[in-house]
Amino acid sequence: MSTAKLARGEFRNPHPDPNTPAAGQAVEALLSTVQDAHRRFADPTADDYALARLSLDELQTRLLERTLTVPQLVEARIRLTVRASLATHCLTAFPYSAALEHAERYQQLLDASTPSALLEQYPLFGLVFSVKDCIHMQGLATTLGCSSRAAHVESHTAEIVHKLRMLGGIMIAKTTAPQLMMHNTTHSPLWGTTRSPISCSDGAEDEFQVGGSSGGEASLVKMGGSHLGVGTDMGGSVRQPACLAELVGFKFTATPDGFRWQLPDDFMTGLPHTTVPATAPGLLARDISTVRRAVDALEGSKASPDALPRIIHTAQYGSPEVSALITHLVSALGESGVQCDELGAVDAGEWEMAWAEHATQHGFAAARQMLANDPLIARTMFDESRLADSTWPPHPTRLAELKHSLQSRVGTNMLLTPTYVLGGPVRNAAFVQLDSQHAEVWCQIVNLLDWPAVSVPLHKLRPHTRTALIHRDEEWSNFSPGMLAPDPIEPGEGEARLPVLSIQLVAPPGHHQALLDLAQRVAQIEL
Repeated sequence: MSTAKLARGEFRNPHPDPNTPAAGQAVEALLSTVQDAHRRFADPTADDYALARLSLDELQTRLLERTLTVPQLVEARIRLTVRASLATHCLTAFPYSAALEHAERYQQLLDASTPSALLEQYPLFGLVFSVKDCIHMQGLATTLGCSSRAAHVESHTAEIVHKLRMLGGIMIAKTTAPQLMMHNTTHSPLWGTTRSPISCSDGAEDEFQVGGSSGGEASLVKMGGSHLGVGTDMGGSVRQPACLAELVGFKFTATPDGFRWQLPDDFMTGLPHTTVPATAPGLLARDISTVRRAVDALEGSKASPDALPRIIHTAQYGSPEVSALITHLVSALGESGVQCDELGAVDAGEWEMAWAEHATQHGFAAARQMLANDPLIARTMFDESRLADSTWPPHPTRLAELKHSLQSRVGTNMLLTPTYVLGGPVRNAAFVQLDSQHAEVWCQIVNLLDWPAVSVPLHKLRPHTRTALIHRDEEWSNFSPGMLAPDPIEPGEGEARLPVLSIQLVAPPGHHQALLDLAQRVAQIEL
C-alpha cells in the first residue's frame, strides 16, 4: 500500500525528512544494530533453518539432551532475524545483546539443575519470542509508526512480556505495526512498508501482502527469527497476517485470565498513555503445539472435555477454494464422529458497519491528537473523510441484536469459518480489490463477540486434494496467488508450491483449551 518502492534487502526510511530528528536517529540506530549483528553472526545456515522448523517440545528435547545450547539457539535466531529485517523491514528494535545475556544465564541454570526442576520453574525454556511495537517494553520505544514517538522510551514492561520472560522465554525484537494500528496492512511514515515473507516462484514484481496490523510479527515468525510472536487483535490483526503468512494465529479474549491487559502503566492499551480500552492480545507461531504451550503457561493448563465438540460451520464469504476446503474438512470431521451442522447466512454488511462503529468509539479522538503532524499513510482508517470533526455514533441496538442472533445459533459449540476470503497468501493488487468483498468479516465478527479464536494452516492436505481445490472460475482466478517460492524452513521444499490454506476455529469464552485441542486435531488431519 506504500507510495515508496523499496527493493528487498534495502533498508531506509521512506520519508527522508521526518518530522523530528529523533525519528531519523531511531531508523539509523536500528539499521546500525542490524548491520552489527550481521557482521558478527553472518548469514543463516542450514542448521538454523532446521532449528526454526522445530516445535518448542522438540527444541527443549535437544536442549535438555545437550545436543544444542541456549546461546547457540539464540545465535541462530539472531541470524534469521537479521535476514528477516533486511528482506521485509519488520523490526523497530533489536536488543540482541540482551537476548544473548539471557541465553547465557539460562544455559548456566541448565548446567546447574536437573531437566525436570528446570522445566517446572521455566516451562517455556528455550522459547525465543518477539512483541509488536504497540506493546510496552522497558527501555524501548513504543512508536506506533509515528515520528513524534520515536524517542518515547517506555519505563514499564507489559505484563504479558514480563510473564513470558519469567516462564523462560527470551525476547529478541520488537516489530512493526501500521501508523497508530489503524490499517489492515503494515506501513508507517517512520518504518516504511513491511513486506511479506512470501514470494512468487516466477519472480513477478507484484509482491504479496503481509497484512496487519501485526504484520511485523508475521514476517519475523515466518522467517524463523522469532519462535512466538506477541501481537494485538481488534479486527483480525493477529489472525489475518497469520493466515497470509501460513502461520497459526491465536486471539485471546480482551480480558485474559492469566495476565493483566488493562493497566496503562504496564501495557499498551488501545493507544498507549490513554484510557482507550485494550484490544485482545494474540500469538503467532509456525506450529499449533508451541502456541498451545504458551497459552497453557500464561493461562494455566486445564483439562478439556472428553466429549467431542459439536461444530457449527460456514463457508460464507470464503472463496470457492476455501468453501471447498471447509466442505472437505467438515466431511472428515463428521467421519471421525464430530457432529457438524451448518450455521446459515449472516449479513456481512451489518456486521462490518457494527465493527466500524465500535472501532471509532475506541480511541479515534486520542489517536487523532497523537497523530499530530505525521504524514498520513494511504487507505488508513484515518483517511480524509474520517479526519473531520464528525464521528460514527453507534446504532443503539445494532450490535446487541447481531450478537444475540449469532450467539443463539452457535450456543456453546465451536464455530468453523474462513479466516480470510482467499484462505492464504494474497498479492497486493488482489488484496486491494478484495477489501470490498467482506474479506475479513469473520475476524471482525469474532472480535465483536470477544470470543477466543485461532487461524489454523492446514499443511497436511494431500497433493491431489490441494490441487483439486483450485477453482478455475474466471472471476476468482484473477485473485489467484499462483505458485509460491519454496519456504527454506520447510524440509524438502526445493520447488515451487501451492499456498497453504487456513481456516478459523472459534469457541465461547472459557473454552480456549478445548478450542486449541480441536485446532491441534484439525491441523493433523490428512485430507
